[in-house]
Amino acid sequence: MGGELYQDVVGAPTAVRTFSDYAFIWSAQLDAQQGSVDVDVTDDSGQVIATISYTNDAVSVTRLGVDTRTAPLKDADSDTLTVFLDGPVCEVFADGGAVTLTSAIPAHSQISDIDVRATGGAKIISSMQTAGRHLMRMQAGLTSPEDQEAYMAEALIADRDVAAGIFDED
Repeated sequence: MGGELYQDVVGAPTAVRTFSDYAFIWSAQLDAQQGSVDVDVTDDSGQVIATISYTNDAVSVTRLGVDTRTAPLKDADSDTLTVFLDGPVCEVFADGGAVTLTSAIPAHSQISDIDVRATGGAKIISSMQTAGRHLMRMQAGLTSPEDQEAYMAEALIADRDVAAGIFDED
């Protein structure tokens, strides 16, 4: 487009939900004319293994709080950020794919969650996240076959009760 290459992760949310156990995508429309939006990637021990920062003029990836890579942003119309994590790979797509960064992150443990914050007047207008099957089960507290079976049994009872018009007022 206009001599520039745009890269994006079209179709990736569906692929993550359908085919992946550990991948994670967070995507957002931002307003970072002032301040920054920061995304901390946390492993299963609670350690922040990567931080992605988006400001009005740059996007960066910092691994383990010490190694930072930064790419400048142009005046973009989209002000979007997509973070794709799968195993040791962190891919960042800024401003509709006008700027991309790829970084290896420590693979010693699994990604468990992200923490997003807007500071200094920045805003997250809208966002969505998609997690692989294992991450979804972990976030829902369904980490054992017994937990999953109990959840399915409760869901079947609730479905039966709703179909029969029985509602618990508690």
